[in-house]
Amino acid sequence: MNTANIKKYAPKARVRFVDTMTRQAARVGISPDSKGGAVIALMAIKGDVLVTTAQSGQTHTVPAHLKRAREALAAWVQRDGFTQAIEQAFNMFLARSVCVGMARVPALHSPLAFLATTWGPVR
Repeated sequence: MNTANIKKYAPKARVRFVDTMTRQAARVGISPDSKGGAVIALMAIKGDVLVTTAQSGQTHTVPAHLKRAREALAAWVQRDGFTQAIEQAFNMFLARSVCVGMARVPALHSPLAFLATTWGPVR
């Protein structure tokens, strides 16, 4: 297997993935703290949306069907720390993209969906 393309792609993809995951996690009330851990905001369900208040004070709403993915991410970052969880998610993303091809990997604009398909329901 020729790994030259992976070696060129991985550093750029990692930066983009980490930035995207950090932004998406902040939208559901999960943000990194200064020590590599996570700050997890309270969540409320109002109708068919989840309402969270981010660390910055901004209120965000996302579809309620993302509740399981948000809970999985919250459990993951509480267990391993925010930075470590995002690094693990990138490694899984890269491994999946190499093994099954990029056409079958969720887009980077939907990292919470990627987590939901990777981790499934919270145990």
